[in-house]
Amino acid sequence: MPRRLESLDYFGFFSLAALLVARFFPFDTVQVPLCGFRSVTGLPCPGCGMTTCYVRMMHGLTLEAVATSPAGAILFLGSVLGAIYVLWRWLLGGPEVRFRFSRGEKIGLAIGAGLLLMVNWMYLLLQALTA
Repeated sequence: MPRRLESLDYFGFFSLAALLVARFFPFDTVQVPLCGFRSVTGLPCPGCGMTTCYVRMMHGLTLEAVATSPAGAILFLGSVLGAIYVLWRWLLGGPEVRFRFSRGEKIGLAIGAGLLLMVNWMYLLLQALTA
């Protein structure tokens, strides 16, 4: 068993918690507050629909989940990998995995993540404006 938490462990534990909440929290019976941006503007924010996407993915509704938030579906896949990693590392004693990125690679990843969110937001806005 590992002796200390590494950065991927934090991501993995958070991912595992998010997946468990998406699967077992009764979102259909508990009123969850609407996105603050949406309640003020009437338009979705860049992350709108991600919780719904996770819930639908955890209940096997893959196509509906992707239609709700394409970026959420990509993030969900990352969360599944993170949860698998942390379970493998902490329960099965798997070795630690570390990523080392150059400054340029970090900037590229940040730009890619930003572009993914912007494309997702354009998709959500188009859906909202054509509905």
